[in-house]
Amino acid sequence: SVWPASLSVMASILAAPLILGVPAEIYFYGAQFSYFVLGIMVAIPIFAHLFLSRFYKLEISSIYEYLEYRFSKPVRSLCSAIFALSLIVHIGIITYAPAIVLSEMTAISTQLAVFGVGFIGIVYTTVGGLKGVIWVDAIQMLIILASLLGLIIKGSLNVGGFGEVMRINYQWGRIEGPSFSVIPSERHTVWTQMIGGGMSILALYNNQAIVQKFLGLKSLKHVYITAYISMVVSCLYFSMFVFIGLVIFANYSTCSPFLNGAISFANKDNLVPYFVLSVFQDYPGMAGLFTACVFCASLRFVIHYIKFSLI
Repeated sequence: SVWPASLSVMASILAAPLILGVPAEIYFYGAQFSYFVLGIMVAIPIFAHLFLSRFYKLEISSIYEYLEYRFSKPVRSLCSAIFALSLIVHIGIITYAPAIVLSEMTAISTQLAVFGVGFIGIVYTTVGGLKGVIWVDAIQMLIILASLLGLIIKGSLNVGGFGEVMRINYQWGRIEGPSFSVIPSERHTVWTQMIGGGMSILALYNNQAIVQKFLGLKSLKHVYITAYISMVVSCLYFSMFVFIGLVIFANYSTCSPFLNGAISFANKDNLVPYFVLSVFQDYPGMAGLFTACVFCASLRFVIHYIKFSLI
């Protein structure tokens, strides 16, 4: 089915650092980063019609097989080895993100949390198979959606509603029109987000964990439909991360936790967990739901890349 597959594709790229990092980026530097959605909308159609269509018509089972077909077996082996090495580093970062959340909210050590994510991911991947991974992805994406919506709604109500969130951010210069500057030192512009962001999305989507899910669909038409649904879902989730950053800023516009010493500037990724504990302190279970959200993101990432990438 295209819907579970679309959610599963999104699950392959929705890692915990996005949940923690994008709101912090918006909090500190404003909403100019939100134009990253332009990169998503440019990259995914190119990925679908230029790359996926070729992979699907060749009836290959992996992108590494295509490299062997197009070039040679040594090229396939070299690219596979390079990706494996980069993946080792990437998985380390991904599994560290939920450890930050858990250590902020409980007494569990970061080392134990990292071990838990890795161990569960390995066991589940070994037992579950491709179909199990895709359906659990869809369920976990709904858990993440519930957590993000709860955070947005409660955080907005704290300051008087969505309109007040926008007003406060506009007043403090966090919401501004698109910047078309070509000055390289400017942090975010439409060009960097559309071109640079688009290139990063193309690189992210052109890996075995994502491509194999598309190749498992029953027709090229389903491949295209799934790609476009995943594009819409990706834009939706990214927009939610951006709005969470605006909500956090609206709540702390006059009492920054960084200025009052509650969070050090060296630990910016602690901003979202700190806000969750603050907002949901009178709502038992909600902080746990957010913790589950972050763990879902990290666990899925580990599962996908162990399962699919090293073929």
